[in-house]
Amino acid sequence: MADTMTKKLEILIVEDSLTQALLLQEALEKHQLYTTLAKNGIEALECLSQSLPNVVISDIEMPIMGGYELCKQIKLDPKFKEIPVILLTSLSDPLEVINSIECYADAFLTKPCNVDFLLSTMNSILENRKLRKQNGNSKELSFVLMGKPYHLAVDPIQVTDLLLSTYLNAIQKNSELEDAYRKLNSVYAEIRHKNQELKELNEQKNQFLGMAAHDLRNPLGVITGFSDILMSKLKESIDEKSLKMIDLIQKSSTFMLTLINDLLDFSVIESGTVTLRLEELNFSELIQESILVNKDVAEKKNIKLDFQDAAPKIIINGDRSKLFQVINNLLTNATKFSQPGSNIDIMLKATDEKITFSVQDHGTGIPAKAQETLFQPFSKGSASGTAGEKCTGLGLAIVHKIVTEHKGKIWFKSQVGEGSTFFVSLPLSNSPNAKL
Repeated sequence: MADTMTKKLEILIVEDSLTQALLLQEALEKHQLYTTLAKNGIEALECLSQSLPNVVISDIEMPIMGGYELCKQIKLDPKFKEIPVILLTSLSDPLEVINSIECYADAFLTKPCNVDFLLSTMNSILENRKLRKQNGNSKELSFVLMGKPYHLAVDPIQVTDLLLSTYLNAIQKNSELEDAYRKLNSVYAEIRHKNQELKELNEQKNQFLGMAAHDLRNPLGVITGFSDILMSKLKESIDEKSLKMIDLIQKSSTFMLTLINDLLDFSVIESGTVTLRLEELNFSELIQESILVNKDVAEKKNIKLDFQDAAPKIIINGDRSKLFQVINNLLTNATKFSQPGSNIDIMLKATDEKITFSVQDHGTGIPAKAQETLFQPFSKGSASGTAGEKCTGLGLAIVHKIVTEHKGKIWFKSQVGEGSTFFVSLPLSNSPNAKL
């Protein structure tokens, strides 16, 4: 609230930004002060020639005539020199204090200024003027600042007012910083609370996901198994329409079972409880096992799996089942997205520190937009494979996590219409049997 001394005063606001000038005008008039606006020092002097305000509040940086020059002209003119001048500044340069002394300013405040603090400053200046019966003698003050000598003819009263305003302004800004710090701490505490709630909800979601997937896996396994039996036994004895229906049941149940297994793996990964059962193993043998698993599906599309093994006896330290899952996922994807009659090139090589495994297909490639999120859950490079095979969107996210847990790296390069190559690098075992 404005002090009674500052009520109904006439204030000249000098500000080149109309928006800031109007905001300050509105704030002061709410406290029963009368205001006049000028957009630079020249306009301000014209206003002064017509009517003397009680206080001038001026910005420093303005076109034509800035705040320092305006203040100096006011203070050197016998008609105006008794009008208090408050400068609004960023207070980012130590020389602003010197400039304010040189132009005989009564106070300066940092922008954006607090209106209550501005009113308090005006009140202090006016009160101090009443209390001072007479001015002291001016004395020259000599000093060096930032390597430059200064010789200022200063009025002790003016310097006192200026230093008091600086001190009070620092206190005000410190108070504002403390308020901001308290608010920041409050927000931070709320964020921590919300994060804990989200963590608990995520754990509940993972538990539900795992339970639902477990409950669905057994009946889907039964459907898949019986559809396989029906297909093998009735293939030659039933009509084509019935055969297509059984084939559809088989493909759908197989996809659903794959999805359920991926959801189970993903729920474990999301829960952060991935446990690696490490052992020394031959990575080349894992690749060959996966090739055998994927061979029948590849042959149905007339796709050749070509394995170039440059590290047949290299031993690494890893989780056999999870690394087999990595290899199998990459080979399965390559088969899905390869054109019939093409090759899938599989390579394994080693250096002194790591092995690098790659799978290159010559298929559809991955669109640029899909590449950005390919290792994220439920991200798909394409809607379906070249023969309509479906994708769960979880496989590569699981693969990425498994490789990362093994302190390895996975990356890819892809060109639409030309195919994709996925690379996996894993550190070699420290065992003396790492190279046989």
